[in-house]
Amino acid sequence: MTPAPPSGDLDLLVVGALTVDHFADGSAAPGGTVLHAVRAAAAAGYRVGAVTVAGPEPAARDGVAELQRLTGALEVRSDSRSVTFTHTEHEGRRRLVLDAAPPQPIHVPSPPPASRAVLFGPVAGELPPSAAAVAPGVLRGATIQGWMRRLVPGEPVTPLALDSLGDVLRSALSELDLVVASSEDLAAVADDPRGQLAALRAALGERPVLVMTAGASGLWLSSGSDERLLAAPRVVTGRPTVGAGDMLAALILVAPSGGDVQQAARRAMEHVAIALERRPLLRPPS
Repeated sequence: MTPAPPSGDLDLLVVGALTVDHFADGSAAPGGTVLHAVRAAAAAGYRVGAVTVAGPEPAARDGVAELQRLTGALEVRSDSRSVTFTHTEHEGRRRLVLDAAPPQPIHVPSPPPASRAVLFGPVAGELPPSAAAVAPGVLRGATIQGWMRRLVPGEPVTPLALDSLGDVLRSALSELDLVVASSEDLAAVADDPRGQLAALRAALGERPVLVMTAGASGLWLSSGSDERLLAAPRVVTGRPTVGAGDMLAALILVAPSGGDVQQAARRAMEHVAIALERRPLLRPPS
């Protein structure tokens, strides 16, 4: 990644919608890249801010309250309802159903709050393609899952081909410092993480550091001419994995400037493993 600019008021600003997530055991909780990334960065001692949108649901109110506690700068746009998903998980593989349609687009403040890095974390296409082009001059990263999903209320979420990104968004992503995807995000592109990584590199060019998460196998990292699999420090089983990629993205992007990206990725995986181990065990449906 490019050297970090002089530090602003924040270490990391995260942009994306807050979600309400329903689980197989009947519980509901706030979620979304914005919350998982903020939690991870704040727990690691970084100064964090967020720009988000949320509805009036009790879980969403809980999520906003948590963001208020964890952030040094927070902008929340109210909507009539939150992005809502139903999650199921079996042997580390997730299945999502979209329950509530995405909100109106989030427009990043201009200028955004002063920050050393900005992470764009759409979950349901709520960030317009031009959003990833804002905040030049700081470290910028994105989790692309929210731009790579076919979203129909009441139906399972399915992955889209890379062509769905469109020229404007693909051009903006190609100028970022870090782009993070998962094997699930790119299931329509290729059958294996390495093939998916190659396709993403072909689509976005040489500039971004690319991370392809591969579940219990670890992650594929592509930086410049170097491409390698980094094994997970340990495999965490029996715990929900929702948000693991979001945590990784935040911790890799905000790592101290001048550090080795492989070292940053290994440290991030260790932090994520610890966070997952602290989660309650998965319970069977009631």
